[in-house]
Amino acid sequence: MIVYHPAFDFYHGAYRMLLLLERMKQNSIEVEALRIWDFYFVFPGEVKNISFPADLAKLRRVFKSEPNPYEDIVNAPRIFDRMRTFQLAALRYLSAHGFIDTSELQANKVKRTSKPVPESISQRMTDLPIGQDNVVKLLIGPLGDVQLMGKRGLKDRSGLLEHRYDLA
Repeated sequence: MIVYHPAFDFYHGAYRMLLLLERMKQNSIEVEALRIWDFYFVFPGEVKNISFPADLAKLRRVFKSEPNPYEDIVNAPRIFDRMRTFQLAALRYLSAHGFIDTSELQANKVKRTSKPVPESISQRMTDLPIGQDNVVKLLIGPLGDVQLMGKRGLKDRSGLLEHRYDLA
């Protein structure tokens, strides 16, 4: 039996990451932070498991009631780790096609270039289901300001990556 899931499709990953890059307010982002954002875009129901900063605790209730339209995840860090290969392939694809800066990618940063997104793809990016749109707004908005590394950083708050040995 063949089972398809967008989490393990690098073309869909390229689309998701380009969408996140188009909407983010930062000039560049760490690869690991973008990978975490991508995970929550694919699995919006997992947002309820993020340890929100105190000033954003009210948002947790909004996402706690959101049903997961995809599936229940038993081990999120394991799924996140399985997605790594597909996510990195998607970033290399975007780099090869000129949508992200190659030299920045080699330095583990992702920076959007000025190459325009084709109109057909751009239209799909604006017509997101409301649940996914809310997750994108959360990720690029309030959680976009949370640092990646260190205690209470995005790695720690998500529980998806090891953070104990971060220098920050």
